Amino acid sequence: MTESIIDIDPNRLDAEWVEQPKRYLEWADKLADARRDHEEAKSQLELTEAEVADAVRRMPTEFGIEKVTVDAVRAAVVQSDRYRRATDEVNRTRYESEKRAAVVAAMDHRKRALEKLVELHLAGYFAAPRERNSTEMRDAAAAKAFDRRGKK
Repeated sequence: MTESIIDIDPNRLDAEWVEQPKRYLEWADKLADARRDHEEAKSQLELTEAEVADAVRRMPTEFGIEKVTVDAVRAAVVQSDRYRRATDEVNRTRYESEKRAAVVAAMDHRKRALEKLVELHLAGYFAAPRERNSTEMRDAAAAKAFDRRGKK
């Protein structure tokens, strides 16, 4: 994900507005997919935890447990490779989901930036400077002189 996703060309505001909904939808879909993946990873973690705990209770000696207690089972589960891999997957999917949520939030900011750029455009902010002709310059000088005379 690069900053180019949110870049705006102020000289192409019409095209930027046309592209905005498509860009937003693309990243909102990616966010939904990432959230689904995260929820699936959390479910898999719960299942893995239950399966490892069951295995520990059935065969405690294979896990180095002499006396089966709640704390001993929990410790064995947390130390198991299956549980650690499932936890890593939950963490990875959470990270991906948060990254995509940040892009969707940036797309909201991009929309607001487009709105403000259009307001600036309508106010003439991007207008090119124009040369005054001799009549305008003479009229401006006369108005300035009149102002000075009137203030004396």
